[in-house]
Amino acid sequence: MWWIGARLVHERERACDEEVLRLGGEPDVYAAGILNVCKFYLESPLACASGVTGSDLKKRIEAIMTQRILPRLTPARKLFSPLLELRP
Repeated sequence: MWWIGARLVHERERACDEEVLRLGGEPDVYAAGILNVCKFYLESPLACASGVTGSDLKKRIEAIMTQRILPRLTPARKLFSPLLELRP
């Protein structure tokens, strides 16, 4: 059961990362924001601060910064992607 929960967290984070980058978010700014949230959580003495959970943070930041997170291919992108490869 724990594996399913961890997998769902990973997929939720990946979907969020994909959407931010798809909408034009700068990878370095987005990654810095995630790290700042984690830093704030670790430094916060407040009991009401929400938890920072998730998959491997280092791998997530690396994926964002190396742009290994690619937007999903919509039907339109699937249709036009071969045409883009024909450009000189």
